[in-house]
Amino acid sequence: MDMIYRAIVNTLIPPVDYPASLLINRSDWGQVLWAIKQGVPHYIRHRGTTRLFGVPPIAGFYEPKPGDVYLVVRLKPGIAPGEVEVEASPDDLEVLKVEVL
Repeated sequence: MDMIYRAIVNTLIPPVDYPASLLINRSDWGQVLWAIKQGVPHYIRHRGTTRLFGVPPIAGFYEPKPGDVYLVVRLKPGIAPGEVEVEASPDDLEVLKVEVL
């Protein structure tokens, strides 16, 4: 769980190869904690995205595939400028649940 509390970089949602589309809903910190209990989260080198569901990325990179579900944990707007690392608490974060259709 320590990795979640470390510095978090503002993130963008990864691109998806069409014809796939993304269904994006707001989630909450409880969903992140649940995902951590299911297994070790994988850090994805895509502007700070943390993927918490599914198979590990190849060589640290992740390409969304139809059927994938993952969480995007990012700083709320106005907490810090983009690309800046900060110490963040759960209150500083927004969580998005992303499903690839």
